Amino acid sequence: MYIYALVWGQLILYVGKSKYLKLREKFHRSKRYNDCGSREIPDYIDWEMKKLEKVPEDISNIRERYYYDTLNPLYNKNKPSDKPVDMTQKIANYIKLIESGLKRK
Repeated sequence: MYIYALVWGQLILYVGKSKYLKLREKFHRSKRYNDCGSREIPDYIDWEMKKLEKVPEDISNIRERYYYDTLNPLYNKNKPSDKPVDMTQKIANYIKLIESGLKRK
């Protein structure tokens, strides 16, 4: 998981996280498909996406919140959660999926 910022010069406009930075950047640039705070960035601002950190998914919320609190982005609508991602349920679901595939054969 990547933690990133949308920046314009020294201004931090938005902080977020994504597995796929290029795809996420396209959504940020789209006025049609973007429903987050970056939609409010004025068109005349030629921002760029900067990768801040690559982190394991289970701590991505904590790290995103750290950068949000530290950098004070101007256009985030919501404060990110600072709770770790619960990987337990994700792993259990994945195991069930694998087991169901094995039972079919």
